[in-house]
Order: sequence, then C-alpha cells, then structure tokens
Amino acid sequence: MSGRPRKPSKRARRAAGLPSSSESSASGSSSDESRPPTPQPSTSSTPAAHVMATVPVISRNSSSASLSLSTHATPLDAAANLSTTSNPTAPASNVVDAKNRRAHFEQRYKTSTLSDQQVLDKQLATWTSSVYEHFQMPPKIVREGDNVKYIFVCRAHPSIEISRARHDEATSNLNRHAQRCAPANNAQTKAMAAFTQGSSYTPEKHRLKLALWVTRKNRPFSIVEDEDLLDIFHDLNAACVTPGRRTITRDIKEIHVIGRGQLGELLRRYPGKIHVAADGWCSPNVIAFIGLTAHWIIDGRMASTILDFIKATKAHTGEYLAARIAESIRGYGLQDKILGFVADNASNNDTLVTELSRLLPSFGGKRVRVRCFAHILNLVVKAVLSQFSRKMIEEDNSLTEQLDMLEEELNNGTGFGDEEPELESDDDEVADDVVQSDNAAIRDAIDEVSLSGRLTPLSSDDANVARVSIAKLRTLANKIVNSPTIREDLAQCCKQVNIEAKLMVRDVATRWNSTAALVKRAIDLEPALQVLVVMSEHNKPRGVRLSRFRLGEDEWKILKQLSPLLNIFTYATELISNSKIPLIHQVIPVFDTVTAALDESIDNEANELAVRHAALRGMLILNKYYALTDDAVVYRIAMILHHRHKTTYFIKAGWLESWIETAKDLARKEWVENYKPRRVDTLPSTNEGQRVRDRDLDAAKKFFASKMQDEALSEVDEFEDWLSTGVVKTHMEPIPFWEGMHAAGNPLARMALDYLSIPATSTDVERSFSKGGLTVSRFRHSLSDESTRAATLVGAWADLDGVLPHDKILQIFKDKKKRPKKKARVEGPSQDDSEVIILE
Repeated sequence: MSGRPRKPSKRARRAAGLPSSSESSASGSSSDESRPPTPQPSTSSTPAAHVMATVPVISRNSSSASLSLSTHATPLDAAANLSTTSNPTAPASNVVDAKNRRAHFEQRYKTSTLSDQQVLDKQLATWTSSVYEHFQMPPKIVREGDNVKYIFVCRAHPSIEISRARHDEATSNLNRHAQRCAPANNAQTKAMAAFTQGSSYTPEKHRLKLALWVTRKNRPFSIVEDEDLLDIFHDLNAACVTPGRRTITRDIKEIHVIGRGQLGELLRRYPGKIHVAADGWCSPNVIAFIGLTAHWIIDGRMASTILDFIKATKAHTGEYLAARIAESIRGYGLQDKILGFVADNASNNDTLVTELSRLLPSFGGKRVRVRCFAHILNLVVKAVLSQFSRKMIEEDNSLTEQLDMLEEELNNGTGFGDEEPELESDDDEVADDVVQSDNAAIRDAIDEVSLSGRLTPLSSDDANVARVSIAKLRTLANKIVNSPTIREDLAQCCKQVNIEAKLMVRDVATRWNSTAALVKRAIDLEPALQVLVVMSEHNKPRGVRLSRFRLGEDEWKILKQLSPLLNIFTYATELISNSKIPLIHQVIPVFDTVTAALDESIDNEANELAVRHAALRGMLILNKYYALTDDAVVYRIAMILHHRHKTTYFIKAGWLESWIETAKDLARKEWVENYKPRRVDTLPSTNEGQRVRDRDLDAAKKFFASKMQDEALSEVDEFEDWLSTGVVKTHMEPIPFWEGMHAAGNPLARMALDYLSIPATSTDVERSFSKGGLTVSRFRHSLSDESTRAATLVGAWADLDGVLPHDKILQIFKDKKKRPKKKARVEGPSQDDSEVIILE
C-alpha cells in the first residue's frame, strides 16, 4: 500500500446510504447533460488531492454520524474528508498541512481586517497564469460559515463551475478542465473565438492609433481619458491599456519628429523640383503661424502636404518671413530643390521673395514667384462690386440716410419678433495686410477710371441707383434667410406665381462669388419677391417692413445686366477649382477669357453706365496683375511646354511676334542652363593635341551635317524639336502626358514636369489653416504652439504614404517601455546651501 487516501468503494457508499459515483454524477447538476464527458481517474495512480471538484466528496456532519456529499468541495478538502472517512488509519498530515496553509493565507492577506472582495482583489493582482482566461473573471465568492470558496465559471460552458477554497491558489483543477473542455457551439464562444483569432491588439499599436485618430479627426488630447471611451475599449479587450493625455501629447510630438525626418528624405529623393506655397494665419488662441505647403508629383498625379506650421514671434515683415521660411526649408534639406513659390498679393511678399533668394542662392526669386490666381480673381470681383459699395464711392448727401438705414438693418437684426445671428465681418477671414493691399489697389483703379477716358463720367443719379440696388437686395436676403416665417411665405409666393420654390442666399463678402449667387437667385425669384415684400403681415409698424427693400424697375435692370458679368468670375473660379491643385498653365488662358468678357461688357452700350464702369474697374485690376506675370518666367515656360498650347496659343491670342520670341528665348535658356543633358562622345584626353583633333573632328561632322542635311550626323536638340512640331491633339492632361514621355526617355520631360506642376493658387495653405482652426478650436485655447504644430502636421501626414512608418514608430514605443523610469537623485548641498535634484 502506498498510504495514499483512496476513493470510497461502491459498497462503502451503499452502506452509508449514499448514491454510487455514477448516480451522483447523474444527479449532481441539472446541467450535467451539457457537460463534456470526463474520464474518471484511477485511484491507484491519481492522488486524492487531484480529484476534480465536481466529484462528490464524503464529509462528516458534526451533528450526526451520517455522511454528506458536497459538489463544491475543494481538492484539499476532498483529500482530507476521503482519508478520514474511508481510511481512518491514514495519516493526518494532509489535514495539518491544509490548516497550516490556511493560517499562512489568513496572515498574508489579513482576512480578519479586509472584506472578502478586498482579499479577492489582492489575489487577482498575483494570478498570472493564462488558465484564468478560460474562465469568467473575477470568480464568484461563496461564504459558508468561516469557509470562503471561489466559483470559477467556464466561458465556453457557463453551466460548468469549478470551486476552489480561497486559501488554495493551485491551478491544477483549472488546467485539467481547460485542457479537456470541448468548445461550445454558441454565439458566445464563436464571438470569443473570432476575437482571439482576429485581434491584433498591442499596447504600442493602440497608442499609435490613438495618436493618429486624435490628430486626423482634430480631437482634444483629453478625449483619451473619457470614461465612456475607456469602457468601450475595456469591453473590446479587458487587457487594453489606454495612455493618458500627457502621454498622447508626447507621442504626437515624437511622431512629428519621426515624420519630419521621413518627409524630408522622401522629398530629397524626388528626382524633380519641389514647389512651396506660404501664407500667414492667427489661431483662435492668438498665436501667429506661417503655413508652408509642398507640392510635387507622385505616380502621374499632383501631391501636396503641409510642410511646416511655423510660429511667428515678430512683425510680419518680408525679411522676417523669409528668414523663418528659409530656416524650415534648410531643416528639410530642400534648399537646392525649390522651384515655384506661391503667395498672395500682399506687399510684404515682394520683399519676402527677394530676401528668400538671397538666403537660398539656388532659389529663383521673382522669376519663379506665382501670385495666387484665386486671390487675383477675387480682387477683380471686388473691384467690379466697388461700384456698388458704400466704402469706395463719394457719398451723395441725399442718399446717406437711406444707406444708413439699409446698413443698420443689415447688421442689427430683422426687427420686432425676429432675431438673427451677427453677420460675419467682411475682413474676418482675410489678413489685415491683404485687405489693406486690396483696398489700395481698388482705389488706384477707381482713380484710373476717370483718367482713362474710355467711358463718359458716371452721374451721381446713376451711381446712386447702382449702390441702392445691391444694398436693398443684400438686406432683403438677410431678412428672408434669418426668418422661418418669411422663408415659408416666400415658398408660398413661388407657388402663387407658378415658379420653382428656391431658398434665398445671403451675401457674405469674404466668400468668393457669393454676391454673384445672390444676384442670380434674386433674378430667378423676382416675381415671388415682388409679391413677398408687399404682404401686409410683413409690413406692420413694428415688424420687418419688407416694403422698404422693394427694388424698382431700374434697380432690377442693373442686377440683370450685372449678373452675366459676375457669372464669368463664377465660371473662372470653378474652372480653377475643378482640380484639387490648380496649375500654372491654366492662368494665362483664364486671364485672356476674363479680359474678353470685361471688354465686351465695357463696350456694350445697351448696358447701364454704372455696369460698364464696374467692368472697367475690374479690367484695370486684371490688367495690372496680368502685366505682373511678365516678371516671372514660369507662366510662359509652362505654356510652351504644354502639349496642346506650345506657341500656337500665343499666336491665336494675338500676341506680338516679339512677345512670342521672348517667351521662346526664356524657355530655351532654362533648358540649356539647367536641363539639357551634357553629351560626351569621347573620353576626355590629357593630350592637348588630341583635344584639338577631337574638336576639329566635331566641327567637320557639323559641317557635313549642315551641307548634306543628314539627321544621323547632326545632334538633335529636344527643345528645338519640340518647338518645330505642332501641338499634340489629345485630351490627356499635361502631367500624365509628360510622365509617359519621361518613361520613354525624353530628356525634355523632366523640365516639363517641373514647370507644369507649379500650383496656380495658395488654397492648400488656406486649407491647412482650416485644419489648424479645427485643431485649435475656440474651446481649446490652452494648446501650446508646439502642440498645435505637431498635431496639425501629424494629422496632415497620416494619409501620405511613407511619411509615418508604423513599424518604426511601434518599435520606438516598445523601446520606451523598456527604459527605466527616471528617478530623482538628491546631491549634497551646494555652495549656497541648496540641494541639487538630478533626474537619472
């Protein structure tokens, strides 16, 4: 005999009036039918301490001599009870050991002072075995007198419960069940299997995705501490560890440093030139930034991203802006790769470009400066509308009172019973220096109109009609837009006069073409508006009194003549905006088209004189900026290299022959100096006589080629060949066309791709400001400039392939976890008796 306690025999069970093992298994739990079959261990090879908790265990009842069964006895209790019952002569060492372990457990976990839940919480912190993942955690707590048990419920088969004494932390029974547990075919286990198979969670990946989500979606950093969000993460993965807002802030700044290095390497490897656009912006928390974007070609299409978001700490002089931009460009190592530079028409940008060419000697300065064409179009529209503006015209005293009333109504609400939000300021989306520069240009154009002699002077009566027509329409539109009642009545008026019901639009001066949209919509709704403004319910003494804004016949006539002119600018803006990045080759054709439209309006004697004067003002502004394109070579070179234009466009547009020759010479010079391959027919010789003979031989080849017209002997110049052939009749856009030529080995393709990829506008910079405005909302004024910069740039780079290498970032996050935490070390007192604390 081994002396081990043995399982009671069937005869002993029957003698005690107890069911047999098979009977007890069948009658133990009502859910036993759903349990997987469990083989019974042999009593000769399995110790009693390893008997499963679901096996009935015999124990003595203190009040009688009868025996009882417990289906939740612990392995240790089972061993003790079986040994004292079936084998009274077995040693009592097992019972003594169990008591000692229990006493040690109670002392260790202070069970006399802590609650059962607190004891369990302390134990959970020490349970590291993976077997616990097989059970629903935490276990249930069951107290029976002084005995406390834990009930472990199987995840796959919730009907199966494994009990264990609190003081027994062995996992043998749990492991045995987990090894032979048959997976259940239900929704719960299927979901768990899908999760365990498909989950790729790691703490580092979770941190990276949170950082990218926060920056791309402009979320506040503190959102990672939102309790509801943390609950969702925990439901999806109980092991999920979410960093706090300070950690996320540090992660975003670290990702920004990594991305900056990667973006610089990507742009330096790019075989062509890079173009940049710049503009200034002030955030809602009053921090001034310089936005810088980069533009280049990827796989035959234009690509752009925010290059930098630079804090401006001084006045925006041209010299200061140039220094900060040059510093950023050098930081990326791009000082020799910049070709085009795009900015608005602010006067300080003239100085900026000149200074930047001094700081970056390879930069072309004014020769490669592009004035934002969208800004030019907007400025021309402003000049046209200045004829109808109160700010730009000498006021007639007889009209002052009426204009004061209209302006007050426009700005101060709809009147009794209606309220409206404050309207946007005309200048709230445009920098002050740009507004001042624009207004100065318009005033110059107004003065020039009277000096040009092209039109007869405009009388004060004609000017007044023009001014009042737009003022009335703007105020009326504002009343309609901000009153649900009036909007509904307008719809009813449309039905009454049998026209399509449309919503009225409101003119916002800082939004391009909004005035054109307002005038067009008013003309569409004219019959309904005529009915609306005389309705009695909208003309009560303390009401909105819409009849004050009723337009007369002459005023409607002016609007109908003005609308086609404004639509030209609407179409031009849409043409420029059709592509994500408008390109420079589109500028000159649009200039010419708008010029023709303005000329036609000026010369049309059927138009009211006020409309013709308005067109002349726009023409003078347009001519000014059209002439400034001569300062830059990029416009004409791009036109010549466009496969559908070449010099043919200039000829059709009526350019003088001298102008066309100048454009060809500019393009030829750029080709020869910077792009034409340097062909070497023979290796250089150190022998002076040999060099002379080679030179004479080359001269002979050229002589015979010129005399015999042998193309095989003459050297082909790709640029001259390009000029000598006609335009290419294809609908293919220029960049895909030249990408194909580049793949075919045409040396001229690199030059064409560089010049044809120059942006025509700085709208990408303005989009970056929109993103910055979302990052620094009016409710996030505490963001520092470093955090604003990092968040804006990382959010912009997240969708650009190769800039944010996830594998590299994840490895850095892993390495950070391995670093020892910094500890404060206090050194001895210094000479001034102060302690020095050093972070190690």
